[in-house]
Amino acid sequence: MSRGQEWEAFMAGAMAVLDRYGGLIDELERGGRALSRVGMVSGMATKKYTVTLPEELAEEIRREVGPGGFSAYVTHAIERQRERDRLGELVAWMQEEGGPLTGEEMAEAEAERRELERYFAEREAGPGSGNSGSDLPMAG
Repeated sequence: MSRGQEWEAFMAGAMAVLDRYGGLIDELERGGRALSRVGMVSGMATKKYTVTLPEELAEEIRREVGPGGFSAYVTHAIERQRERDRLGELVAWMQEEGGPLTGEEMAEAEAERRELERYFAEREAGPGSGNSGSDLPMAG
């Protein structure tokens, strides 16, 4: 398998992992702080915008994140969508360059995705689950 094909398979698996475990990964990157406790977006200039959201959805989010967390939640959601859009563009470009994934490459990506699911399931289970945290599966 060429390096480009390996990367395509990895990205296919990465997008699946991002769908399922993005919230956990974000929390780990934030040093374990829950999003609802983040509050203001630090280090960025901000500007107030008016957007229209379904009332039921907006109120549900407000209840979940508590006072002052709504803007941080919306900002995070927009950032995640931008990440997904960029990943989609990368995958599309790589498929243009190297052609569509073969059945074998898809199977390899699926196996890697399952391994990552196992890793994160064990990590979520906490201490004593048999995962020291140092055996994160890597592509290739």
